[in-house]
Amino acid sequence: MRELQCQPQLIQIDPHLIKFNPANPRKHRGTELLKLRRSIEEVGVVQMPTIRKLPGEFYECIDGEGRVLIAQENHQKTIWAVSFGMLSNHEASTMLQAANTVRSFGFLAECLGLTRLHRQGDSIASLADRFCASKSLIRSMIGVGYFPDELHTLMLDDIAQSEEHASRWTQRLLFELLPLRQELAGIDPVHARMQGLPLYDYTEVRLALEKVLRGDIADAGQMAKYVTQRRLELYQARFDKDLQTRLQAELAHAKQSLQESYTQQVQGIQEQTARHYESQVHLLQEQLKDLEKRYQAIVKEVAKRPEIVEKREKELQEKLQETEEERVRLQTLKLRVQDEVSVARLQLEQDMKRQLEEARREQRAAMDQNLAQERAQWEAYYAQKDQERQLRVETTIRQIIANTTKQLADAQMGLLHLLSPGVLPSMVSLREPEMMGLLAQMQAVQETLETAEEKLLHGNIVFSSEAERRSSDGHPSYP
Repeated sequence: MRELQCQPQLIQIDPHLIKFNPANPRKHRGTELLKLRRSIEEVGVVQMPTIRKLPGEFYECIDGEGRVLIAQENHQKTIWAVSFGMLSNHEASTMLQAANTVRSFGFLAECLGLTRLHRQGDSIASLADRFCASKSLIRSMIGVGYFPDELHTLMLDDIAQSEEHASRWTQRLLFELLPLRQELAGIDPVHARMQGLPLYDYTEVRLALEKVLRGDIADAGQMAKYVTQRRLELYQARFDKDLQTRLQAELAHAKQSLQESYTQQVQGIQEQTARHYESQVHLLQEQLKDLEKRYQAIVKEVAKRPEIVEKREKELQEKLQETEEERVRLQTLKLRVQDEVSVARLQLEQDMKRQLEEARREQRAAMDQNLAQERAQWEAYYAQKDQERQLRVETTIRQIIANTTKQLADAQMGLLHLLSPGVLPSMVSLREPEMMGLLAQMQAVQETLETAEEKLLHGNIVFSSEAERRSSDGHPSYP
């Protein structure tokens, strides 16, 4: 972030002149607001709210909305606040996100803050460098922040009900939801982000969140198993649909090919039969012409020789009878050829159906084999990923234990140094607010250590989302 235009100043201001930023993802409500009110009543305001000046006589709260809200409800006339003067919206958003990260506020609030900065033009690399986190972590947090508002509302309402509900919305559980997003087809990411359009279908994410709300899924481990099983089911559904489409296309192509082959064969048989029939008719026509010529010759000869008329007429009758018999024979041959064509057509249709059925069975067997191979590959892949994830979790837990042990030792050394004869008199001379803040912090640490000791001794270990990301010195600890 570039250098601020105005140095911070401690001012006293009427809390009713302070407005709240509607884009602040962290809202104080429910048990969280009651705990903050009780802390202010018992200890007081340890850290002053941060504000920026607006046009006119009004201010806007950058950090500390809960403290300002309680002051307004208590009808306080003035409160102390740190003013940064006139700041732009982007600078105010950046300061708010930095405050949420350093103080380890709700993980959802951090994700929403990073998403707002990303929408304003900040790249993932610049955000990772600014907040000292890895690019992969920032990318995953921004992915959670891009969930639809209705999903964030479901989680925030559940968190506001009780601390027990808040403990289940861990960073790991939310990150496990990201693979359930379904990319929308035909969407340009750059254009969609500029227009504020969604890039994913979050239907499966909503179903998983509803399972968490009903208690069907209690932790990140169960969510990981559910996501793995659900992704496999979605892949199988898409694969079966693609397989059915390809099978229908192949069957249509095979049917068309066989139909074309059948048509060509029928046309060939018909042409062959027509040529054979035409040759027979042509032969009969030639014989008829020859008979007519012979008949005319006989008539002429009979006119010249009456005595042989009877003989020629008899011969002519015999020839005519033979011609009639030949015509009948050809008619019978024509009918037989037509019957043979019908039988051949029926046989060809049966062969086509048999070939089509064999081709369909072969394609189905090949596709079933491919499905079995791909399913085995996916199961092996997810088994390997689950083993790698378990190894990372074990390594992370060991690192957390080592860091916590070192930080407790450092805290003990610091307290012994404060109680030494050279430092203790100076501690007594400090102002009352500083001493009260130290005592309150020591009491909180003592209660936390007693709770942790009891749970570790009895084996009842429950990590909240804050404990997973916060170290004892107040800085975020990202896995």
